[in-house]
Amino acid sequence: MLLVEIVVEVDEELRHPHSICYTLDFLAGAHALCREPEAASVIAERAIRLAGEHGFPVWLAGGHMLRGWARVELGEVDAGLAEIRQSVDALEATGALTWVRFARYLLALCCAKIGQREDALKLIDQTLAAIEGTTGRWYEAELSRLKGDLLLGSDEPPASAEACYETAIAVAKRQGARLWQLRATNALAEFWRAQGRRTEAYARLAPLYSSFGPEAACADLREAETLLLDTGDAPRAPASPQAM
Repeated sequence: MLLVEIVVEVDEELRHPHSICYTLDFLAGAHALCREPEAASVIAERAIRLAGEHGFPVWLAGGHMLRGWARVELGEVDAGLAEIRQSVDALEATGALTWVRFARYLLALCCAKIGQREDALKLIDQTLAAIEGTTGRWYEAELSRLKGDLLLGSDEPPASAEACYETAIAVAKRQGARLWQLRATNALAEFWRAQGRRTEAYARLAPLYSSFGPEAACADLREAETLLLDTGDAPRAPASPQAM
């Protein structure tokens, strides 16, 4: 059970609606970051109902933001994009700039998913500029990783995408953000694999993959395992007790 799920249970026992809404939005966000739209959607729905009932505008907009992302992932593209854009406006009205910028990151993800590359790149560059020098930079690596993915489909030289992946990895390592590090390293390994640089891809990815404990399970680890099987010998199963 995730720590935030335990916190939700505690908040419910205390019957403190504001704390419950706060925690529900963060729990839905955790599932979004792990690329689990079904779980994120269910929790976001709950946050929307409770925040609407008690009049908490930030948590209401946050719930819509996360439900919008989930809807896009689950195929409700138009409705999901509209909901995220509305949540950006609602969050701007509250002055919650940290949430506004995160909402733009989610919107960039969705634009990238449906092929709106220029819109996604614009959102990424705006968000990178906005978070520079702030303390709300915990998804900075993801912005660079996503930019690399988008540059691969453009007229930019392949080295531009590779540089973005390396930047994402460096930022994630500096911040201790191991999930972002794995996701960016997966992207770099896939890029190298496509170029025929299989040995380099395996050497870069294998140690990071093996550093995750057996209790860690997410889509990024499954993708890493597939890449390792395709670029070298069978990977050593995660054995370290380190947590994600």
